[in-house]
Amino acid sequence: MRPTCCPNRPPRSEARRCRRTPGLYRLDEIVGVYGPTIKALIEEKFGTGIMSAIDLEMSVTRETNPKGGRVKREMPGKYLAYNAW
Repeated sequence: MRPTCCPNRPPRSEARRCRRTPGLYRLDEIVGVYGPTIKALIEEKFGTGIMSAIDLEMSVTRETNPKGGRVKREMPGKYLAYNAW
């Protein structure tokens, strides 16, 4: 069954436009805006490859800041180099 926000939703990669929950929307926005930069930094530091989500760890902590509380998300994942076939 398709969600009511996007009844004619395209494949999974485009489904992210349907996010209605503010927290999920902001996470999606971060990836959309900073994703290419994060990818470039990973490749600069490790070489051509990806960070795996299979062996991913995640932590969320609160940090104090004079401008207001901050959310710190850390997601260390295993680096997987691209293999030439």
